[in-house]
Amino acid sequence: MPSKYPCVEFDNPYNLTTESQLADKYNDEISQFWDATITEHSLQGVDNVTLRYASAVINKTGPAIVLLGGRSESYQKFRELIYDFCKQGYSVYCVDHRGQGMSDRLLKNLHKGHVEHFRDYVTDLKLFIDKVISPTQHSKQYLLCHSMGGAIGSLYLQSYHHDFDAAVLASPMFGINFGQIPRPIANVYSRAMHIVNKIIHTESFYAPGKGDFAHSPFENNQLTHSPLRFDIFRRSYGFYPQTQLGGPTINWLQQSIKACRRAIQYAGDIKTPTLVLQAGGDEVVLAEAQQQFCRALSHEKNQHQPAEPVLIPGAAHELFLETDIFRIPALTVALNYFAKH
Repeated sequence: MPSKYPCVEFDNPYNLTTESQLADKYNDEISQFWDATITEHSLQGVDNVTLRYASAVINKTGPAIVLLGGRSESYQKFRELIYDFCKQGYSVYCVDHRGQGMSDRLLKNLHKGHVEHFRDYVTDLKLFIDKVISPTQHSKQYLLCHSMGGAIGSLYLQSYHHDFDAAVLASPMFGINFGQIPRPIANVYSRAMHIVNKIIHTESFYAPGKGDFAHSPFENNQLTHSPLRFDIFRRSYGFYPQTQLGGPTINWLQQSIKACRRAIQYAGDIKTPTLVLQAGGDEVVLAEAQQQFCRALSHEKNQHQPAEPVLIPGAAHELFLETDIFRIPALTVALNYFAKH
């Protein structure tokens, strides 16, 4: 996704890593930080699925961020982001969702992005919070979510009101972009395929047009305008081939459609201060669904909640991997929001 936006001046009050620094910094300072600071652990989730997570504890009594990635992502992808947050004094915990990243896969074909029940993601998160985060003495606990992680995080916050002091949902998945196919037709088609899959009793097959992991060029990507950050995260799949994941299964798709609906329907149950960051050029998830979520979130008894997303004009889906003119303003908004809570 080559950028259509010229270089513009923007504030960088937190001195976040810039692209001009990143090429040298990633293999030097950030790699040294990762080796010295990050510890990797495992936890048993629903149905005894092994979940793997990374932690960077900077200060045992200081503030902490729990980071939830999107579909197919691993904590290995977020090295620069975790480094930047730790430099601000936050400890960071990042768990790989079941069926992806460094965590256990759920099907024989290890490339299939699958989940049996979307609520398993939420239950896994609760187990993680109770067993890993709650025993700590962090002064504040914040939730930062990206894409599918935003759907998981919102469903979690609807049920558990006291685990986090504030939450930021970046490009949250409240509606999947099916392109030219209207959502109602896509929903009916996916449900029909799901029924057929159940009837023939076979491993959940790929959603239409999806398949095993394959490297894709920067020019075809919908995720970021930054060639450098795109290249770094794609190269991580070579260093950690176990994190490679193909497309979603039809069961994942059906479960996710239902989860998006629930996330919006019960958004008003969220009591934790929650901010949505919206990527203005997002082609992966729907801006309209994010606006519906915010309207439901900020009803008359919940007026402390923002009624609209914070728009990052022109940004692609991956705000945390975007070029500086989008990434730094997005992270500045998130850090400012956490600082206020």
